[in-house]
Amino acid sequence: MAGFSDVMRQQDIMVQLLTDCTDRFYQGLKAAYEGEFYAVTPVTEDSGSIIKLYQFEIENTDVGLEYKTKLEALSALVASGTIGEASKWNAPHMVAISFGQHLYYPLLSPIKDAVVPLKMRPMALGEPSEVQFVEDVMAFYDSPSGKERLRGFSLYLLRNADNRAKGLGFALAGNFYPDCCCGWWTTKPASSGCLSSIRRVFET
Repeated sequence: MAGFSDVMRQQDIMVQLLTDCTDRFYQGLKAAYEGEFYAVTPVTEDSGSIIKLYQFEIENTDVGLEYKTKLEALSALVASGTIGEASKWNAPHMVAISFGQHLYYPLLSPIKDAVVPLKMRPMALGEPSEVQFVEDVMAFYDSPSGKERLRGFSLYLLRNADNRAKGLGFALAGNFYPDCCCGWWTTKPASSGCLSSIRRVFET
């Protein structure tokens, strides 16, 4: 004869099965309804995540004028498309990453908690972990092992905006907006690719 514990175990199994069936039925109805409103939107140069212009407010001091000169030099390098030279640019307490596989460059930001004679917007990079991630991707891409693993593939990276008006989000994941989107694509032997969404680890 079955004991009370066996009856309770069977009850737990039946409740779990009923819960799973109900959830699957609900998710099917939800997907059918929401599917009527989905739209595929290609990422273009007009996408809100593509920064076209940085705006600076620079202090009218000797140090501020030095930064202004350096930023003008960087702007000229970017306009000329000489990413190799742009990647060598530096200014005190500023991060400027020029990575050709990112959909725009440079990625600019003052170093966290540093005092600089300017204000800028928008900031492409915020937390130090974001800077580290992009630098790690760039180092992997340029490394021998990275070149071997990516043979035949094109790699792309995008620092994603974190809001509905500009960023790429996932409606079925609680309107989740990843910090970066990293994708790779190949056309041989057939067109195929993959897109990964990356959420950084915040530093304190």
